[in-house]
Amino acid sequence: MKKLIMIISALALTSVLAFASPEATKALKAYENAVVAMEKAAKDNNVTSLINAQLKAVEASKALEKVKSELTILEAAKFSKLSLRYAEAAKKVSNQTSTMNFGF
Repeated sequence: MKKLIMIISALALTSVLAFASPEATKALKAYENAVVAMEKAAKDNNVTSLINAQLKAVEASKALEKVKSELTILEAAKFSKLSLRYAEAAKKVSNQTSTMNFGF
């Protein structure tokens, strides 16, 4: 009986992981691009890049909000890691605000 429960659980988990929503995957990729842009803005210390990264993140967040229930377990874990990276980049930007390149 235990073996049967383990097999059913494994199959259920596999089916959840295997059927990713294309819309959810696309929204997560957009969020990942926004995170990378934020990290680059923090590294480059550039306000224009920062604003563009924030706009990308807002749009990606809106798209993710619509499909959050369609994320697979792996995608949800990736989203959590990306959110942490975004927060770390935002913190770095916050610490650099007084020395940022405002483009003029």
